[in-house]
Amino acid sequence: MKIEINYLLHPSGAFTEASIGEMAKAVGRSPLAVGKAKGYVSDTDGVLFVSCPREGDSGSLVRIEAGYLQHSDDTQSSRRKEFRDLTVSAARYVAQDVLKCEGAESLGDDGNE
Repeated sequence: MKIEINYLLHPSGAFTEASIGEMAKAVGRSPLAVGKAKGYVSDTDGVLFVSCPREGDSGSLVRIEAGYLQHSDDTQSSRRKEFRDLTVSAARYVAQDVLKCEGAESLGDDGNE
């Protein structure tokens, strides 16, 4: 199994709370909220949008995604809990340690909402 973690900084207005909520309603996804971060999780990936103010753009968001490529010998069992935990851990690391986003401490240390 190959796991990929990606993140991309988006300017203000690129995603709204409503558009993130709509993405979370897609078939096979469940809403995911940790602190003020919102996104979604499925059996194959998870995404969190975290506020990450930048100079000149106080509304910018970082989109953190954790996902995997399925192999033919992989079982079809649900991995939603594992991807939730992986997504939260990746978001915490990127927002707090890599980008040092103001307010990222709302992601907590234990991954609980």
